[in-house]
Amino acid sequence: MKMTYKEYGALLAAGATAFSASGESAKAKDRPNVVIILADDLGYTDTGCYGAEKIQTPNIDRLAKEGMRFTDAHSPAAVCSPSRYGLLTGQYPFRNPAFAEEVLHPGAPLGIGLDQTTLGTLAKSQGYITGAIGKWHVGIGMPPVPDYNGEIKGSPADVGFDECLIDPCNLAGAILIENRHVVNADPSDPFHWEKIKNPREHLALRGGEKARNAKKPAVTGLFTDAAVSFIDRHRSTPFLLYFTPNNVHVAIKPGTPFIGKSGCGLYGDYVMELDWMVGRVLAALDRNGLADKTLVVFTSDNGGAYYKPENAKAHALGHLVNGNLLGQKTDLWEGGHRVPLIARWPGKVRTGTVSDAQVSLVDVMATLADMWHVPLPAGAGPDSFSFLYALTGSTPPATRRETQVYQGFEEGRLAIRQGPWVLIPGQGSDGVTLKGGHGMMSFAELGFVNSDYTAAGKLKPGAPPGQLYDLSSDLSQTKNLYTQYPERVTELSALFEKIRREPASRP
Repeated sequence: MKMTYKEYGALLAAGATAFSASGESAKAKDRPNVVIILADDLGYTDTGCYGAEKIQTPNIDRLAKEGMRFTDAHSPAAVCSPSRYGLLTGQYPFRNPAFAEEVLHPGAPLGIGLDQTTLGTLAKSQGYITGAIGKWHVGIGMPPVPDYNGEIKGSPADVGFDECLIDPCNLAGAILIENRHVVNADPSDPFHWEKIKNPREHLALRGGEKARNAKKPAVTGLFTDAAVSFIDRHRSTPFLLYFTPNNVHVAIKPGTPFIGKSGCGLYGDYVMELDWMVGRVLAALDRNGLADKTLVVFTSDNGGAYYKPENAKAHALGHLVNGNLLGQKTDLWEGGHRVPLIARWPGKVRTGTVSDAQVSLVDVMATLADMWHVPLPAGAGPDSFSFLYALTGSTPPATRRETQVYQGFEEGRLAIRQGPWVLIPGQGSDGVTLKGGHGMMSFAELGFVNSDYTAAGKLKPGAPPGQLYDLSSDLSQTKNLYTQYPERVTELSALFEKIRREPASRP
C-alpha cells in the first residue's frame, strides 16, 4: 500500500459522506460523539490535576477543570495488552487465555474474538463512525501469525473500527497498519517471522525494509494529525474515536520542541508532548463546534513505571509518577493499576468535580450503553458496570461496581478488591519492583514502605503468606493486615473464586 495517510483520508472522506446519508447515521443524530484517549504507562500523578508540580499539563488539566476527575479508577491489569483488551471488550482479561499471563508479543494474532462485542461494534450498532488511531497491542491477524504481505484479516476493521492507523505492538518492526494493509509495504520485499531467543518476544518481524519507517518521535505527530483529521472529516456524523498515543511508554523520545521544556528530564518532556496531543484533539473539537456534543474520556492503560533511566531521573528530580502509591507498572500493588481518569461532557458531566466512585476501565462499555439507553447484547461486557451515575450526579444504582479484579504480570496472578479491602493471595507484587536489574531503583530508593519488607526490599522472616490492605486508612499499603483479619481473608477468597467462575451480575 503506497498511499499517504492524507491521500487515503480523501478516499475515506468519500465513504463517510455516503455513510452520513444512511439510516444508521440518522439513528445517532442526536447522540454525543465519544473520544477515548488512552495514554500508555502514564502514572497516577504524572499530570498537574493529579498533583504533579514539576510537569506542566495545561490541556489535561483543562479537561479536569471542565469535567470530572476520578480518584479511584483502575486498569484491569498492570500491563498494557490485557488492560486494552478489558477496555475494548468490557471483560476481565483473565477470562481470555490470550491475555491471562503476559503482554502479547509482536507475532501474536488478534486476541479479540471476531464475534465479540467491542466499543467499536457497540458504537457502530448505534450508527456511529468509528476510528482507532495509535498503539493497538491486542494482537492482529489470524493464527498462527499475522500475514503482512497483503490484506490483513483480523485487523481493527474486523472488530468494529471503520478506520484505523495503528502501531500493532509497541512499534516492534517499526511498521504501521492503515486499515488492512501495512503502510508502504513492497511486494518485492515481503515480510516474514523469525524466532528469537528473548522469551517475552517469541518472534521478530523480518523483511519489508521499505515499510520500516515508523519511529518515535515522528509517529507522535502522525497519530495526532490522523486523530485531528478523523474529527475534521466526521464533524457532521456521530463518531467514536479510540485514540491511543505511545506516550509515555519507553523508549522515551519526545520531539525536539519538547526537549528540556519540563525541567524534569526527558520523561517530563514526554508527558508534556502527550499533553500537547490532547490539546490538538480538544482544539479540533472546538474548531468544529463539537466540544458540547462530545464525551471525552482520558485515562491510562496501567500505572507509571520507575524502571527505566529517564523515569529514574525524573524521580531523582522530585517527580513521583505514582505519588504515594506502593508499586509501579506490572505490580498488583496500587501503583500498578490505579490510573488517572477524566471525563468531560459539557452540560451532562458536572464541571470541576472529583469523584471517588470505584471504576475499572472495563466499565466504559456499560457506561456508553447506559448513555445511549440501550441494553448490551447477550454476553457482551460481562464484567462491565456503568458509572454514568457518577458522571451525571444521579442516584447510584443498586448494581454499581463494588468489587473488581486486578491482574499482575510476572505470573499473571490476580488480586481482588471489595470496598476498601484488597486481597493479594500471595507474597510480593507479581511485578518487577522487587526483581532488580535493568536499571531498577531499589525499594529504598523508591521510598517504599511495607510491613512485610525491610527498607532494602527483602521479605522479612515470618511474613504472612498473603496480603490484605485497608485502602480507606492505608492507601500506600504500608501495613499488611492478613493475619489480623482472617475472616476478611476468607470472605474475599470466597468472593474471588465466585468471580473467577462467573461474571458479576449487572442490570
